[in-house]
Amino acid sequence: MKTKFELADVVRQFGNQLTVSERLNLRQVKVLNSIVSCRTAALGGHEEACDSCGTVRYSYNSCGDRHCPKCQAAKQAFWVDDLVRNTLPVKHFHVIFTAPHQLNDYSGDSAPPFRRNRRHLKLGGFVKQY
Repeated sequence: MKTKFELADVVRQFGNQLTVSERLNLRQVKVLNSIVSCRTAALGGHEEACDSCGTVRYSYNSCGDRHCPKCQAAKQAFWVDDLVRNTLPVKHFHVIFTAPHQLNDYSGDSAPPFRRNRRHLKLGGFVKQY
């Protein structure tokens, strides 16, 4: 879904104000600069031309920063697709919690209740393969 405004627009408008009012470290300033320059002529690009009709299209390079929403959108989409594929088609809640170490003996065997072993998650005697 394409939105009217992008994070880069917000950073362009308020980024200087932010860097003056807050004490951003060098990495934070670099991230803001990456977001602003992502997929613009500032990072260069390439030209694509159709052999049939001669239409020319320019594609600008992306910054690749892990904080950039433009660069991470594809990774996020693949992650969501993978998550949906590996989830049972039932209503459920995803709950993450930390159990006290003293409860390890109640896992159904002598192993700790939560142990990630390669692509298996062992949880109290139940094993789910990923």
